[in-house]
Amino acid sequence: MKKRLLLLLICLLFTVSCTACGQEGYLDPANYDETFRENNRALFYHPSCDHALVYSAITDSEDPTLPNLYHVAKCKWGNCDYREALEPHSFKAEYLSVNNAPQYKENGYLYHSVLETCTGCRERIRLYVLCKRQDPDCCKPGTALAGDDCHKDSDWREILCDTPYEILYD
Repeated sequence: MKKRLLLLLICLLFTVSCTACGQEGYLDPANYDETFRENNRALFYHPSCDHALVYSAITDSEDPTLPNLYHVAKCKWGNCDYREALEPHSFKAEYLSVNNAPQYKENGYLYHSVLETCTGCRERIRLYVLCKRQDPDCCKPGTALAGDDCHKDSDWREILCDTPYEILYD
């Protein structure tokens, strides 16, 4: 019986300390030393958080196109008023290139499939880029156009202007 009362008292004290700052679910920093607070930042509410952002893939979406366009940005600490937000995937222009044969899509045009890695969330994203030549042998091995990148030296911002992607130039 004494053990149960002691356990109930500990739970009650923990609940009071978690809500002491008026921020439900966070501890009162006055009750803990600086080392503990630094090592356990997520336990303390910080209205002036510096927002160390982390990016992750969208895993549950009713719209199947969203994960290919956006990732989720949220504060690493999760102990502030920063709200999760969708941000467009970003790519470095120096890595964007076309080197595979095009495929016909639903609209009857040829598109190259370009597989890239987002610089933010590190997810692999498939882009479909309109083939400049509209030639099924474009970039196809064993043809006169083999190894020819039909978008070499292209402005990728211009090519992807109708998408939300962010193209980074260094």
